[in-house]
Amino acid sequence: ELYMKKFEVLATDNFKNREIKPFKINSIGVRLESNLLNINIEDIGLDLSEISQILERYKLKKKYHRLKDGTFVNLESNGFESLENIIDSLNISVDDIKNKEVQVPKYRALYLDKLASSGKISINKDKKFDDIILGIANSKDENFEVPCNFKGKLRDYQKVGFNWLKVLDKYNFGGILADEMGLGKTIQVIYYIKEMLKDDENSKFLIVVPTSLAYNWDHEFAMFGSNIKRKICLGSKEKRINILKNLTDTNVLITTYGLLREDEDLYQNLSFNTMIIDEAQNIKNNMAG
Repeated sequence: ELYMKKFEVLATDNFKNREIKPFKINSIGVRLESNLLNINIEDIGLDLSEISQILERYKLKKKYHRLKDGTFVNLESNGFESLENIIDSLNISVDDIKNKEVQVPKYRALYLDKLASSGKISINKDKKFDDIILGIANSKDENFEVPCNFKGKLRDYQKVGFNWLKVLDKYNFGGILADEMGLGKTIQVIYYIKEMLKDDENSKFLIVVPTSLAYNWDHEFAMFGSNIKRKICLGSKEKRINILKNLTDTNVLITTYGLLREDEDLYQNLSFNTMIIDEAQNIKNNMAG
């Protein structure tokens, strides 16, 4: 094109008839099954058998790629940025795309909806998917009742935090309670646990904390949830093994990041309804987790 602007270019009819296609993702289909999102990526406007080569050329910042049918695809089209975002953000591979359908965790629904709202891709959503998006969007309108014997002890912003935790539980999502230090995140979590135990008295909760905060959590439970059956998994290896073998009468187990790493094998067959991680920046990499 640059040469054509500055010079007279003589070209054969065969060259002139070379078609250059822009690329835009036509649509992807999303449906909710259990706690997974099934994403159908068949209708993206490209032959999936060629997707690996096309994306390799795109990452090399090439401008065009010749398809098997002889036409060219414009690698500078916005669709490739969207496709790369989908691959990276959903943590899927090119092989997943070739399989035409991939499963990702349900919480990715929020990202996909945001991508669709931006106009970059079109998503065919089922009703269950829409229900999640609408439920989260309207979460401020939810009003879960604070456990009756705790009324009057939560500040208004703490009630909002408690409500948020209940919304997350309702949709089986994980989330972050990010109030500043000293504003009572621990008490909000204790109230949440208390409420969950009303629904199922056998529910179990794992709380992972920095070593310095283990007994602080126990103190908070003594003040605001003394009837919650709990154990602190500290001490010698032998003591910890004994604790983890006898959790029948335990609702809350408190341990530390370091001991969780050491006892990883002991947790393999244990199941918890909710895992709470205090000072969550500690899990930002595998060494901390």
